[in-house]
Amino acid sequence: MDKAWERLPPSCANAETHVQTLTCANLTENPVSLGLSPDSRILHTLRNVGQLATIAQMNQTAPKAFTLWWVAVVAFTLICLWPIWSTRFPPLQDYPQHLLQAQLLASTWGEPSEYVRNFEIRLEPTNATFYVVTALLSKLVSIEISGKLAISLYVALVAYLVVKLRGCASGDGPPWGALLLFPLMFNQQYFLGNMNYCYALPLVVLALLDYEELAAQPLTAWRCARQALWQLALFVTHVFAFLAFFLLAVVMSISYRRHAVHIRRTAVAVAVGVVLLCIGIVTVGPTTIVPPATDNPLPAWNWKPVTESLGFGLYMFTGMRWHDGVDAAAVLSWILLAACVATAAFGRSEGTAPGPRPRRSLALFCVAA
Repeated sequence: MDKAWERLPPSCANAETHVQTLTCANLTENPVSLGLSPDSRILHTLRNVGQLATIAQMNQTAPKAFTLWWVAVVAFTLICLWPIWSTRFPPLQDYPQHLLQAQLLASTWGEPSEYVRNFEIRLEPTNATFYVVTALLSKLVSIEISGKLAISLYVALVAYLVVKLRGCASGDGPPWGALLLFPLMFNQQYFLGNMNYCYALPLVVLALLDYEELAAQPLTAWRCARQALWQLALFVTHVFAFLAFFLLAVVMSISYRRHAVHIRRTAVAVAVGVVLLCIGIVTVGPTTIVPPATDNPLPAWNWKPVTESLGFGLYMFTGMRWHDGVDAAAVLSWILLAACVATAAFGRSEGTAPGPRPRRSLALFCVAA
């Protein structure tokens, strides 16, 4: 009731005062001194009372919209889980290989097996989430079921992100646009079976949302520990996604340059990122890249050529294809995204809320993507 009252225009919010004015003794005062004639005051009061009648309708419509939104979230989650559990092996290209690697890892935690006798099994601290989760679950259920549960974790992370965005929405209604994350989660990397990369997509956004919350609220031990856990999860899941998060976090901290309090709060998160970055450099050192050998006694970094590294960063414009050239549809989608972001940024800089046209443009881009 209070939130609905706050959404009413100022004239409507003062309607109760006008009603009390009509019933008080000051009706006997000279209406000219009040700036209104008796008839005009009565009409103005009746109009505001009529607007107050919409409060009940607003309170009835909002719960229905949120209920429908929650039903949509559950329905989309179940739809996304169906192709995972409707077949014995989900149709992912590298999934059987990753499942075997998880089985090899699980074999090292129990009694000696043929895997341990024939393979040297070593778990790296990065890109390891899928293997660890699947191996741990395989102690409770079969390796096939544990693999499906590990893939379902990706769906659960996207669903949690959608629910998290509902809490961050500034509007009065549910964030219907967040539901587009469900169909967009089935990207090319998903069908290639790169589950650690898929985990990293919602983790980056969730870590950034927590980073914003850390900057906006007073520092506590729990908030600092929670941000450290998000970063650790990203580091273990996908190191490149962690680097992307770290760069975005630094850019966000620079944007807080006029707010010393925000900078002090985010300095803790940046420090955690620096520590993890140093751990990664030490862990994935030159001896790991190129082990010492007779023809190469000294360990050295095996850096790729600059042109190849640049091409790797531009794969987003080639449809993630290796040597087929630029993909016009992918470039057009990124251009549309840049136009939508620029339009929203320009509207915010002008101090106006985004109107229906930017929202339609954003929806059109999502459909095109």
